[in-house]
Amino acid sequence: MDLRWTLSTGSVSGYNVYRKASTDATFTMVKQVGASPVFPVADTTPSAATTYTYGVTAWNSGGSSTMPTVLTNTPGCPVTVNPTLVGYVPAVGIAKDVAVDSTRGVAYVASTEFGISTVDVSNPSNPVAIGGAIPPFDGEELAVSGSLGVAPVAGVGMEVFDLSTPSAPRLVGSVSAPVIHVALAGQTAYVAMVVSGNPAHVDLGVVNLTIPAAPSMIGRITLGPQVEKMRVVGSLL
Repeated sequence: MDLRWTLSTGSVSGYNVYRKASTDATFTMVKQVGASPVFPVADTTPSAATTYTYGVTAWNSGGSSTMPTVLTNTPGCPVTVNPTLVGYVPAVGIAKDVAVDSTRGVAYVASTEFGISTVDVSNPSNPVAIGGAIPPFDGEELAVSGSLGVAPVAGVGMEVFDLSTPSAPRLVGSVSAPVIHVALAGQTAYVAMVVSGNPAHVDLGVVNLTIPAAPSMIGRITLGPQVEKMRVVGSLL
């Protein structure tokens, strides 16, 4: 279970995370974190098919705050502690990254052999490969949002794909830059770019994809010496 909450604006030494199962009368503290926790804060011990309520208190030398409820996990959204393999699809290469569009029941698989392969996962026990990018490319990573997909391509930069027809991903645009990682939210892409120098560093670029065939860089900041992966969560990267 991944937990997030709004940090206190006061003087805080840390936070205590509490959990209560539906069969419990009281909360039990399950985790302590510092004043600036890295989200999400994970609780990996819950049992499947059990409803849990979580609470968080802030504390300092003066004591602890009251405990508001921050999350209730319902039976309709069970915690999967022991996932089980239910299906397998061959002929999509060695998967390096996967993005799922649950609305259309498809998964996009990035591989070094095919670039992007599209898999129909509407029947999870019988996934079927239905298409891929033409021409194929060396795909290490991809990000998908609606009918758009982006991928870093060595020697090219970031390529933009039209996924309106999932079985036929279509290359429609590109950004020429030394892109190593990508993230996507709506019509805005975020790219991590290696900048050579002594020392070398990584910049974050923000790319407007309102016109997918003509992506434009609209912002750029320096991140630091290294970036491993990027994901967009709400308004945070």
